[in-house]
Amino acid sequence: MTLALTESAVVNAARADVRSPVRAKYRPDVDGLRAIAVLSVLLFHGGVAALSGGYVGVDVFFVISGFVIATKLVEEIEEVRHEFENGADEERLADEIGDVLFVAANLARHAKVDVSRALRGANAKFERRFRAMEAIAASEGRSLASYPLAEQEALWVRVKREGG
Repeated sequence: MTLALTESAVVNAARADVRSPVRAKYRPDVDGLRAIAVLSVLLFHGGVAALSGGYVGVDVFFVISGFVIATKLVEEIEEVRHEFENGADEERLADEIGDVLFVAANLARHAKVDVSRALRGANAKFERRFRAMEAIAASEGRSLASYPLAEQEALWVRVKREGG
C-alpha cells in the first residue's frame, strides 16, 4: 500500500503542469505525522517492546495518505475552474479534467472503492433524479427544458432532498 501511494505521488508530481496557477502548499505538519507513523511501524517491526502500536502507525499513514490525495483532488478541481474562467480550449480542458479523473480514481482505489461500481451508481442516481425532475415537469404540463436554469436547480434540490 505504501509503495503504491508513493508511486502515485511521484506520478502526480511528474504530471504536474508548471504553468498551473494552483499549487498545493507544502505541509511540514503532514510530513511530521508521516514520519511518526513510519517510525512507529519500523520500531514495532524492530521488536521494541515498549512500542506495540505499530498497527496504529499504519492506520495513521492510511488516513494521512487519504488526506493528501483528497487535497490533490481539490487542487486539480481548482485548476479546471481556472481554465474555465480563462477560456481554455477543449484540449487544455480535456487535459485538466483528465487530471481530476486520475486523482479521483486514485482516491477511490485508496479507499478500496471499485471505481466502475461507484461510477455506475452515480450514473444511476443521476438518471433517477433527472427522470423524477421530468415527471414533476410533466405533472405541471411542461417540459423540463422549458424551465429556466434556476428553476431546474430548484427541482434538482427538491428531488435530491426527497431521496431521489
